Formats: sequence, C-alpha cells, structure tokens
Amino acid sequence: MDQNRIWEKYGWRGGEQNPRCLAVNTVLAGKYLVGPVLGEGGFGITYMGYDLNMKTRIAIKEYFPVELVSRDTTRLSEGGGSDRVISLSGEKSKTYRQGLQKYVDEARSVSRFSGTPGIVSVKDFFYENDTAYIVMEYIEGVSLKEYLKQKGGKLPEEEALAILRPVLEALEQVHGAGIVHRDISPDNIMLTFGEGDGSSGESGGSGIAPETVHGNIAAVRLIDFGAARMTAKNDQKSLTIILKHGYAPEEQYRSHGEQGSWTDVYALCAVLYRMLTGTVPEPAMDRLFSDGLKRPEELGADVSPAVSDAVMKGLAVKKDDRIRTVRELEDALFSGKKIKRTGRKKQRRLFASAALAAGLLAIVAAGFGIGAALPGGRTEPDAPFAQETKTQDGQDGPNSQSGLDGPEGGEMAASPEDGSPDEVELTFQEEELG
Repeated sequence: MDQNRIWEKYGWRGGEQNPRCLAVNTVLAGKYLVGPVLGEGGFGITYMGYDLNMKTRIAIKEYFPVELVSRDTTRLSEGGGSDRVISLSGEKSKTYRQGLQKYVDEARSVSRFSGTPGIVSVKDFFYENDTAYIVMEYIEGVSLKEYLKQKGGKLPEEEALAILRPVLEALEQVHGAGIVHRDISPDNIMLTFGEGDGSSGESGGSGIAPETVHGNIAAVRLIDFGAARMTAKNDQKSLTIILKHGYAPEEQYRSHGEQGSWTDVYALCAVLYRMLTGTVPEPAMDRLFSDGLKRPEELGADVSPAVSDAVMKGLAVKKDDRIRTVRELEDALFSGKKIKRTGRKKQRRLFASAALAAGLLAIVAAGFGIGAALPGGRTEPDAPFAQETKTQDGQDGPNSQSGLDGPEGGEMAASPEDGSPDEVELTFQEEELG
C-alpha cells in the first residue's frame, strides 16, 4: 500500500515540514509509521502516526527540547545522515539527559492510567535516535473550547456538569498517585461523539461508550499532561511552569507555591465557570489584592445555589480558603454535601507554609512581577507529556491533537487567541541553601 494514501485518508495533502522534524513515512521501533506534524513545542514534537501492525491511527510524541538539541539535517539535502537527536555540549548536554529521564518517568506514571475513562491512553514508549518517544491513542473529536464556540459560548448547568464529571472521576485517581495535572483548561478536554454528529467515529481504538455523557457526547478525555509534575519526591530545585491566565491559581505563578490537588480544583472550577457564564475568570494574580470576581448568577447564568457556591469556593484565591480535593468538589457539585473543613492541626501546618510562601510572593510581586527568574541554580526541563487540539499550522482544529509545550526559558511568552487567556511559561530557579 502507498504509505502516502494513509495520510491522505486522514486529510493530509502533502507539504513541507520543518527540517528538524522526522520525515513523513519514517518508521520507528519497526512498527510505527510517522505522519505529518501535529504540533511543535519547547519540549517536543508531536506527529500523527500509524500502527503498521494494528492498522490504527496513533499520536507519537518525540522528546526534542529545542534549546538543548539539534538534528542532522544533511539527511534531507544530501541523502545521508540520520534521524539521531544531537544534544548540545557542556551543561546543556547534562540537562538534556536529565530531562530525558524525567520525560520517560512521566510517561510511565501516566501510563498506569491507560484505559481509565477520562484520561488519554499511553500505548507504548521507547528509546530511539538517542531520544525517547511516547505512543498515545489518537482521539478523534473536538476540544471543549471548540465545542463551546459551536454552542454559542456557554452551556446549561446540566450539560456542563455532565461534561465535567468524567474529568473529576479521572483526576481523583491521578491525584491519588501523587500527580497534579497543572494545565486543565477547555483546550485540554476532548469530547468524542456517537453516531450522527458528522465525525468519523474513530477514537484510537477505544470505541464508543455504551452510555453517552450527555446528548450525543460519547466520552470526555483529559489529554494534556504537559505540565504534570510528580509531587511525591518534592524536588524543588528547579521548576518550569506552564499556565493559562484565568485557569491557573496564584500558587502556580510562584517558584515556592505549594501545589497539590487544590491547584487542579481551581482550574476545574475555572473551566466550569467558563462553561456556565461564557466568561473566563480574572487571572488569579489580579485577584490577589482586590478580588472582584462575580458569581455566575451575576453574569446571567441559570445556576443552582449549591453549584454556584461550589464554583466560588473552588476559585478562592488563597489555597487555604479553597476546596482541597476533587472528591470534596464532586460532593459539593453533585450531592449538595457541606464542604469539608480542614482539621485544626492541619490548618496550623498550612498556615505556617503559607506564611513562608507569602514572603517569597512579596519579593516576586514587588521586585519582578510574575515573569521573573530567581538567581542561581540551573534549569532542568519538566517532564513533558502533552496533547492539545491544534492543527498543523498551530491554529485550533476540531479534529486533531498535538503536543505543544510552549517555549523554554526564563521569560514570559504570551499568545492571546480569540479573546482567550494568555498561555505562558515561567521558569524559576532557586539557590540551594547550606
């Protein structure tokens, strides 16, 4: 079979790719056919792929931190060379190796949840070309962001809660394993549909659920783990933060910001606020000293008092005032249960941590603003593992996925899009004490 026909079947009509990317029809691990690029980011390149054994479409993520590596491009102009990724010399080479290990470790961590409803499945990961690759299911559908556009910007409470529930249930398991997503937004929630919605019905081999989520929505998947970070080891020497204004709580803007399940709770409530009101909450840093966030009903949303209370409690600026866990949020949204309070002993520990963090926040806010890098130390790339709904040219697309991680570095890069919040990456470094 002509391999190009495989990609034509999925809408690709040829065209040039960045020379640092793998060529279309490259074969990896002897069984994965590389297709067109879906997206490029600071940490990696995501390709459409095809499993030659299983005859199914997949997504392939290649670890390729652009600031640390290059590729031998003579293979394109002279027919020689190889696809090997070449790390730069010195400290950058060491950083690349450390990042490579984190990349694979993150893949292993998330792969434990393959087959879990609500989370994208990892099919394989392997080393080749002196780098690593993650093979994931290809999700055919639309992002929640695109779906909201189709629906006029907002949704009824019943539909919004139905869409959010599979994500809540999935995150409860992820948090239980010590992983915090840290980048939940409408871009990173994919919806697949049943018969009659005009989609191809392909879902990477996962099939259509026997019971729909709501209407013709068959399944909901959380897809972007690019900002995920293992919390168990508590490694705070270097921290790269990828965030979206409006969906990220204030602790994500700080190198010492204590993050946990409450960090994802904030983002989940921001997503629900967006679905109910059609409006993205004001950025957390803007609310830190003067919080004027309006309740959903004040913006014209037809929302029940219990849901409105839960959303506002989940969007509390300070984490100690916020709903702590996904289970508590689910209880508040669906069961009408009273939100649990933190015990006194735990509160004292939290207030002590908050006091220490407050000092650093004051320094960051007063001295640099939110896009600063603290002196000393060295940057180590976070473990990327991401898919986003972008087309090959980087624009939003209803039937595609990719892995855009954002640029590497210690500066803030903003990219407003269709009135949505800026997506920024902040890199903080710390000096080791003692």
